[in-house]
Amino acid sequence: GRRRRQPAGMPALTLPFIADVGLAQGSQAALALTDRCLDRGLRLRRLLGAQHQEGARDDAELRQLYDLTDKLRVAAKDAQSLVDNAMLLSQNFVPMVDSSYPCHGANAVLQEAHKLHTTVGLAKDVIGNPPGGLAGDGAPLGSSRLGRGAADQLAEMERNLGAVFTTLRP
Repeated sequence: GRRRRQPAGMPALTLPFIADVGLAQGSQAALALTDRCLDRGLRLRRLLGAQHQEGARDDAELRQLYDLTDKLRVAAKDAQSLVDNAMLLSQNFVPMVDSSYPCHGANAVLQEAHKLHTTVGLAKDVIGNPPGGLAGDGAPLGSSRLGRGAADQLAEMERNLGAVFTTLRP
């Protein structure tokens, strides 16, 4: 075949030149590149470790928020049950007072019994989900799909937090 000509100013690529100059320069460049890759790898490991720690903290805080929401929901449900019982009991106070004390002095007691029943009804409206309560039959903006009472909204919040938590944990 035909021999290629060496360009002007370029040393001839002989075996001694490659061994003495080319390999030395190539190994120095490879060593510098390896050092940069190692530094970047260590930096990436530190960043991923910090990211993992932050994610673990977020998971723990989310779990704690979920647990607290569950406890609040249970407490609101218990309160709703107690208020429902109080509502049933307070309905009987006015007729009981009226039938037991027909005198004029019973008016103050009747008013207090009525006020108690009304106050229990307001509490029931806040905690429970009665139709046509203080907020009317229409649900306010941002209300739970389950209802407008505190127990309903906490149940919805608990479901949403559970969904977020399960999407973070494949």
